[in-house]
Amino acid sequence: MGGAVRWILAGILCLPPALAPCPCAGEGSGPALLTLARGTFLRAEHLSYSSDLLRAEGDVRLGWRDGLILADFLEISQNGSSGQGRNVRCGWDGYRMRAAEIDRSDGKIVLSRGEIFLGEPGPFSWHLAAERASAIPGQRLFLDRPSLFLGSHRLLTLAHCSLPLEESPFHLRVHAGARRDLGAFVQGEISAAPRDGLRLGWLLEAYGRRGILLGPTLLCRGTSPAGEDRDLSLRGGYIRDRLGPVRDGCDLARGPRRFFIDGVGRGNLSNWQIWGEWRRWSDSEMMRDFRSELFALHPDGVLALRRGGSAAALTFLLQLRGGNFQDVVRRLPEVRWEIFSRRLGLWNFSTGGCGELVRLRREDGREQLRANVFWELAAPTLRLAGLAALRSHLAIRVACHSSAGDATLRAAGELGLDLQGEIFGTAATEAGTALRHRCRPILQYRRLVQGRGRAPEAVDDCGAASGNRPPIDLDDPRCADLFQELHLLRLGMRSTFFCGEFREWGHCSIYRDISLPGRRTLSLPRDFYAAGALFPVHWLSLSLRGRFDPGVCRWKELYASAQIRDGMFWSLSLDGVHGHGHCGQWRLHHWLRASSRLKLNSFFSYDVRRHRPIEQCCRFQRRLGSGWALEGSIAVRGYNLCKRRCQLGASLATEF
Repeated sequence: MGGAVRWILAGILCLPPALAPCPCAGEGSGPALLTLARGTFLRAEHLSYSSDLLRAEGDVRLGWRDGLILADFLEISQNGSSGQGRNVRCGWDGYRMRAAEIDRSDGKIVLSRGEIFLGEPGPFSWHLAAERASAIPGQRLFLDRPSLFLGSHRLLTLAHCSLPLEESPFHLRVHAGARRDLGAFVQGEISAAPRDGLRLGWLLEAYGRRGILLGPTLLCRGTSPAGEDRDLSLRGGYIRDRLGPVRDGCDLARGPRRFFIDGVGRGNLSNWQIWGEWRRWSDSEMMRDFRSELFALHPDGVLALRRGGSAAALTFLLQLRGGNFQDVVRRLPEVRWEIFSRRLGLWNFSTGGCGELVRLRREDGREQLRANVFWELAAPTLRLAGLAALRSHLAIRVACHSSAGDATLRAAGELGLDLQGEIFGTAATEAGTALRHRCRPILQYRRLVQGRGRAPEAVDDCGAASGNRPPIDLDDPRCADLFQELHLLRLGMRSTFFCGEFREWGHCSIYRDISLPGRRTLSLPRDFYAAGALFPVHWLSLSLRGRFDPGVCRWKELYASAQIRDGMFWSLSLDGVHGHGHCGQWRLHHWLRASSRLKLNSFFSYDVRRHRPIEQCCRFQRRLGSGWALEGSIAVRGYNLCKRRCQLGASLATEF
């Protein structure tokens, strides 16, 4: 019976259930009911079946947990290789299909006078109608003289077309609204899938005060012969801005010709993993003006190739800038090789290392060639009475920098000891459940000695502060240019609480660095680094992370979050970030699923230092029948009350 549904649904809907064959023969009438495996049933006015053929006539109903087929007549071979039916109607995964006649033979499904609906038939539902249609199961649907209908209105008739079965062949989105600096605007995006794994489209947008923006879109998905996924997404746009030459937020001259390119791709080529991302803007305000949902703080272009095995890996990285408004360090290119940790066989020691060769270039023309090699020897882990583990290692890093004919060579060695304990405890609560506690005290000792050689001029940066504890290991990438002498103890403790057997109730981590005396030793801030989260009940979660200065009793950096949720119905979250002297913001986000067709979403951002709101937005999403969605929003953005941007918008989207 497994083929009984496959030949009808596999070509049209691609999701057949797995059924067991009918083991016996028989006949019934008046009406007859045949129960099959896994909740599947067949009901008809007259049934006859054998080990080779199943025949049903009169009000035929073939149903299972996820679908139902109705017909006046069905005749199906048990292996599903052939069959035929009259006046067949079925539905699956939001689609509805009906055909006057249906026939399968030689691995192909043929429909006569067939119609395919997106969702339930209605006055605004999309559907296709064709005198003859054929389908290859799991691949494509071929239509002769098909017509596209919106409700009962015929919109388009073609001589021939083919459609993919695993994705929507047609997508349309229209967004209309108004904003103070753009005027009234209409944004449209249309795309189609001419063949499997390929989707082509266009962006067509009109702005009352700016002009018309045009651009292509491309989405390509496929699978290599080895079964690996390949994805490529690319979109871009160009506009001749009526606003004329002005100066952007970076105080650079901005011309009327403005554009953006945004693309991401990944795949495999002959044992090489390829990943790329390219963001190119004509000026710093391009995405803020026309594509705020695609805005990135640091747009750039990266192309990476990696080939790895069980013992080593090789990586090539090329980095380009995202626009002439950026002052970033580019890698042209960077080559990195890694030798994974492996046992030496003698006394159970292990060793591994990595190295890189990179050419760095600033926007002002300064260049630097950097090469560094890292090697580590780790001793076997020593277990102490089953309560603690001691790990030790020796490491060395050698770095060479060359800039403007001036070369420097530096070397540094590291001795590291890590002692980690394990403490467990269990306590019974008043409700009778067990509260389990696992504590891991950590003691880390690092002695980093720098050899002779002066430090080069810093070209690369280490990123912004994030509230995390600073790196102390030579193999950390952030230490590639800035390693200095270090002599310290890091004390830490991580506690995890479990309620019952499996559910995590909360966790907390605290770290503190103690600088030990040494010649030219780097003195780290005497701060506490803390992070923790609580999940007391399934609908509440709290988290906190930051850096605390015990000398003045204040948080230098603080990241806090709280969320209340009710499954898939509503959620309320509050997130805050505070950096002493440079930032302080809070954001309140709320969403509500009012019904199966209506969803409400809103958020509010507030700047603590400036004592004014940053952004307020309210949005609703509404399903309109089959295949249509309506979205409306109102948003106010900006620090300065005189330059605040108010935007009203509404979107109408459909796909078939």
